[in-house]
Amino acid sequence: MSIRTAAAAASFLLIPPAASAANDYSTPYGEWHGKAQYHARIGSEYDLKAHAVAELSIAIDSEGKLVGSSPENGCRALGLVAPSGAKTVMNLDVTLSGCKYPGYNRRFSGNLFLYPRETYVSLRLRSYNAGKGPKAESYDIRATLKR
Repeated sequence: MSIRTAAAAASFLLIPPAASAANDYSTPYGEWHGKAQYHARIGSEYDLKAHAVAELSIAIDSEGKLVGSSPENGCRALGLVAPSGAKTVMNLDVTLSGCKYPGYNRRFSGNLFLYPRETYVSLRLRSYNAGKGPKAESYDIRATLKR
């Protein structure tokens, strides 16, 4: 065994498993951080009071529980993550609460798309209230998150 190979093997043994998992973009489990964009459409108009770009942090445990927060706009997230069949797509069922914009305090569904080669995930959440005409509401949250 060369000195270089021995040094590489020794350094690998010194890295704790959590540290290597923290940089694993092939799994949804763990902590994610980044900017999220929030939009609301009421009837046929976007609600400018609802538009925000804010920091979002989420954590997903190995059993699929998601917790998160977006402190700038007061939102807290709690929900479930489940595999969709494709290894790089997860289904999300998330409820937001405590949001400064009251319309975001609701249940959302969406996806988390894993991009391991590019080292990020893309989060998409949507919620609809299918009222007629001016009562129809749609809410959209999008984010690009990193470890």
